[in-house]
Amino acid sequence: MRVEPTRILRRVSSLRSVCLSRFLARAICLAIFARCCSSFSRRVRGFDCESSVVVALWIYSLFPILRNTFSGLRDAAPNVVETGRALGMTEWQILRSVRLPLAAPTIMAGVRTSAIWTLGTATLAAFIGAGGLGVPIVAGLQLADVNLILSGALPATILALAVDALLAWVETIVKPQGLDPVR
Repeated sequence: MRVEPTRILRRVSSLRSVCLSRFLARAICLAIFARCCSSFSRRVRGFDCESSVVVALWIYSLFPILRNTFSGLRDAAPNVVETGRALGMTEWQILRSVRLPLAAPTIMAGVRTSAIWTLGTATLAAFIGAGGLGVPIVAGLQLADVNLILSGALPATILALAVDALLAWVETIVKPQGLDPVR
């Protein structure tokens, strides 16, 4: 069966437009939420634009952590959980001694995902005047200056990679020894 190049180009262009629309949707959602928080901050003393961005990013980062925690606890090996019940453990003991250790890698994957998403999305805070590494990116986009864009994008990328490496190291510490693959 022959694949038509136009069909591939249509899929690639639709994928590119989907990625761009997701990026713009995130930017718009963050901007709207941060603006709502900043208009709320006018009523609450000491709550400025930067604080509203931090609150918006914190709320934005909760979903992957909660989703992976729920999945990890729910999908813990049923035979191991059943063994804990057979040994007479209470549900709290099973949660603390069986489910949480088995779910630790999944929970840490959610934390890593959340950290990377948050660092990437934090560059969008420059669109609402909150500063950060997004300022040179926004200025570079406005001036069509690639060097200026890269002066904000490269440090943000290096920071994201460093945080991911740090959290990968923490994951190896948190993961129980019995979960290592047999060699």
